[in-house]
Amino acid sequence: MQSESDRIRRIPAPDGYWTAIVDETAGSLDLQSADGATLPVFPEGSTVGAVNWSPDGQHLLVVRTNWLRSESGEKLNVSGAAEIWHLRVEGDRVGEPLLSFRPPPELEERAHGTIVPSQIVLDQWSPDCRHVLFWLGPLSASILADGLPLRALDVETGQVALLANAALLNPRYQSWATDGSALAFTAGGYRSAQVNKWLNLFDVTSGQVTTVVSMTEQVPGIVAWSPQGDLIAYAAVPAAETGPGMADWMVFENPAIAGRRVYLLNPATGQHWRLNDTDVFQDAPTWSDDGAILYYVEREEDTMALMAADPATGQAWMVEGSRQPAPGAVGYYGQSDWDDLLAHRQPETARAAVPSLTETYVHPTYGYTLRYPSSWHVGKGWQGLLGWQEMLTLTSYPPDAAPPDLGAFSGQALIAIQVVKVPAGDLETLLDQVLASPGPGQGPIPDEEGTLTAFDRRERTVDGRPAARLETMGEFGTVNHVMVVLDGTQGFILRGQGDGRVFDAVAESLRLP
Repeated sequence: MQSESDRIRRIPAPDGYWTAIVDETAGSLDLQSADGATLPVFPEGSTVGAVNWSPDGQHLLVVRTNWLRSESGEKLNVSGAAEIWHLRVEGDRVGEPLLSFRPPPELEERAHGTIVPSQIVLDQWSPDCRHVLFWLGPLSASILADGLPLRALDVETGQVALLANAALLNPRYQSWATDGSALAFTAGGYRSAQVNKWLNLFDVTSGQVTTVVSMTEQVPGIVAWSPQGDLIAYAAVPAAETGPGMADWMVFENPAIAGRRVYLLNPATGQHWRLNDTDVFQDAPTWSDDGAILYYVEREEDTMALMAADPATGQAWMVEGSRQPAPGAVGYYGQSDWDDLLAHRQPETARAAVPSLTETYVHPTYGYTLRYPSSWHVGKGWQGLLGWQEMLTLTSYPPDAAPPDLGAFSGQALIAIQVVKVPAGDLETLLDQVLASPGPGQGPIPDEEGTLTAFDRRERTVDGRPAARLETMGEFGTVNHVMVVLDGTQGFILRGQGDGRVFDAVAESLRLP
């Protein structure tokens, strides 16, 4: 059964004045202003699937899929190929939606003469809000995972440029020059990060796409254009260290992953070189706002850490507080996600404030209390890879909204609370229960081990009861903040995804009857 949060999505504009409300079941789109007024844009039956605000909030792109599910849900009724529509927004004024892109007949997928359902995935805007990247292809999760043709839409002229016949839908694989004049991107199909990839530059003025690192030399992945525009940082493995037999192996023991290093490229000359000579796994190059520091993730034995380097010399140092255990798998087919580590690059002054806990929740059955921010929401569960997990939740976002950035210092979090039986009356037994099941955002537990990775354990007491505060990590590196409390033969389990500071504030407010 589809939940309300699956059916309706609310996507606020960057300035917060307008919120796009998409009803995916009805296929409709409304805009709601900050004062609560609602402006219908596309009525029910319009097949609205996705929307994308420009960073300045002056453009809203809308994907109309042009297919609807039958009442039984077993069939799709297709009326045409997916399209992109464009709305201009100026303050409280919204323009009429205009068709911006419709695939020409030669791009329509057909089977036995009939149009098959297609999908458009909208991606990054250029910094000048002139162009937006998107993918177009048949409606198939498997084909999507292997990459689709990548295009750039000029929202002013409606012109569309084909950038690559196949590119992965990984936002870290594309990076705009800060003035919007060019794009660096990793091209090549198949879902593996270890094979069939090369680095291209797209020049907006000429429309020309140039390969600057071929797949016979290196296999690149994550790419980042410097704020000054004079350097492009990217992660890659030498082509000689990878091959088809290493494509699907997602662990550090794979030489095609272990050999990944950070490189710098001069876009004016095409010259590229290693950032430094450190001979360990490196990934996810990310620039500081002023371009003076290049951050990246590095592996040392069985741990990961965020490093900060001088791009001119390559000299690097570890960012304090960033070290954590290495995950069992390096992302989906080697497409890594190091957002938790990269969050440590933020200075204290740039981190979101921890909200005040002004509300009290009292559990009607077990009698325990928790404090939480007044803007938060009380829910009944969370959606995991193993299905719907029914339990009390406290979230910084509405249940019917898409989750925001749940970064390490975002001020945002999802906190789930369980009460379980512990017949043995033992804290270690309670911890074993926690480690045997994934928490919010965590992937499946490895079959060979059967437990999450636990680290940074600290012993606590809550109202005189034994407790423990620890971190857990899933197979793909997602971290949960965890606190367990033993009360006789009853256990209290709190798991949080997102800002650990917020989790600690809420967890420490727990009072038992």
